[in-house]
Amino acid sequence: MDGISALRVLPEAHAQTIRDLQPAGEALSGRARQVAAFADPTRLALAIALRAGTEVCVCDLSWIVARPVQLVSHHLGKMRAAGVVSSRKEGRLVMCTLTPDGVQLLEALAPGPSAAALGPSVRAQA
Repeated sequence: MDGISALRVLPEAHAQTIRDLQPAGEALSGRARQVAAFADPTRLALAIALRAGTEVCVCDLSWIVARPVQLVSHHLGKMRAAGVVSSRKEGRLVMCTLTPDGVQLLEALAPGPSAAALGPSVRAQA
C-alpha cells in the first residue's frame, strides 16, 4: 500500500484488531452523512428542538428556532435525506421527528433533556 505508514508503536496484532473494527465503506459513508446533517447551526438547533418536542410541525419549528419556514423546510429535507429525521403529513401540517439514529447521534454531539424529561406536550394535553 503505497503512501501508508508502517506501524511504529502498536503491535501488529493490536493494530489489526483496530483495523478489523472499522466499519465497511458504505456504513462509514452513511454515518458520515448523518454526522454532516448536524454540522450546520440551523440543523443542530432543529435536532435539539425535535428531541425536546418529540414530534413537531415545520411551522412551529420555524418559530422555535427563529428562522423562516422555507429555510427550516430546506434543512429538514437535508436531514431527512441523511436519515436523521422522518416526517409525515397531518392534513396541511408536516410533522417531523428524529429517527433512532438521529436521537443516538444527537446525544453523542449535544447531550440534553428528552421530551419525557420536559413533560407532556401541548398536543398530548389537548
